[in-house]
Amino acid sequence: MSPYTVPIVALGLLAGAWGDDSPTAGPPTRIANPSIAVSVPAAPDQTGVAEQVRLDPCLAVDDATATAAGFDPSTRDRSGDLVSGDLVVLGCRFLRFQGTGAAAVPTGTVWISVQNRGIDDIRGSAEYSIFATEQLAGREAVLYTVPRLDGECRAAFAAPDGRVDISYLANAAFVPVPPSCDEIRPIAAAFVTGLDL
Repeated sequence: MSPYTVPIVALGLLAGAWGDDSPTAGPPTRIANPSIAVSVPAAPDQTGVAEQVRLDPCLAVDDATATAAGFDPSTRDRSGDLVSGDLVVLGCRFLRFQGTGAAAVPTGTVWISVQNRGIDDIRGSAEYSIFATEQLAGREAVLYTVPRLDGECRAAFAAPDGRVDISYLANAAFVPVPPSCDEIRPIAAAFVTGLDL
């Protein structure tokens, strides 16, 4: 065996582990970003959509931001992506836990999504129930619920591509936790601070 065989094989394996970061890649990829420690699948292809979403929350939210908001960055998962007609939504999900190790129980889920429709779609729709419009982390936020989604609470912010929605669902199945709408303000403020809007 040549003395160069092992280093060449190791280099090939290392290169393969990083994958392809292109937005059209299909299989899960490793993000070449030291501030994000887990792999996520590539965002869906937006070819042919006139108003594309360029801000991908699964790449834009780093581990420090997820931790500051009270969520486990190792639970990062692409969730809620949609490309349908002229609508594009890119989403990312994180979980929070109480306790450690085998005693840890899930206490909430947050979804951060970016879509190419603006905040006026919320204001002008009977599908949503707005309960406040206020400043969070120096940005105007529309706080609202979707009545058919029991227990979930949302904050929406204007973004260059349309809007950012931060949706939180508390899970009181294992331990008592505050209702979702009691927690949405600090959670949304932490995540929107970490996004470069």
